[in-house]
Amino acid sequence: MMIEDDTGFVLHARAYRETSLLVEVLSAQHGRIGLLARGVSTAKGQVLRAALQPLQWIRFSAQQRGELAQLRAAEALDAAPRLVGQAMLAGFYLTVPRLR
Repeated sequence: MMIEDDTGFVLHARAYRETSLLVEVLSAQHGRIGLLARGVSTAKGQVLRAALQPLQWIRFSAQQRGELAQLRAAEALDAAPRLVGQAMLAGFYLTVPRLR
């Protein structure tokens, strides 16, 4: 299934192998989905990596195959929020990966 121009919030991003990230996104149309962002630790991928920060609002496209979707494109739609106090704790609660 192809996901085209969906919007969502990055909940969590963690390193995967040498140059990739596993990203959890809360999507407007598809709910919570896992994305594999390949090659974001290279010089060319730094712009994409900057868009995949926690609580960042993004527009993205991905190809869903099995449990993880492969990220094709992403762009930040707004600056990531700078949270303090109780708002920071609430954001931390949202971005902690769920235990399986």
